[in-house]
Amino acid sequence: MTGNCQIRSELVQLIQAAIHCRGKASQMASSLKIDRTSFWRKLKQFNIHLADYKVG
Repeated sequence: MTGNCQIRSELVQLIQAAIHCRGKASQMASSLKIDRTSFWRKLKQFNIHLADYKVG
């Protein structure tokens, strides 16, 4: 169960960052304190599309 909790926590953090940063990749990676390569890998892993969070 611990693995599932960690994965869910990562997913929640990514979604919260996407909402807060309005889908801006650089700001999201910076706020999560991860490098851009890892950031893009996680987006792909969780099937998160930044366009869904962009405003305007």
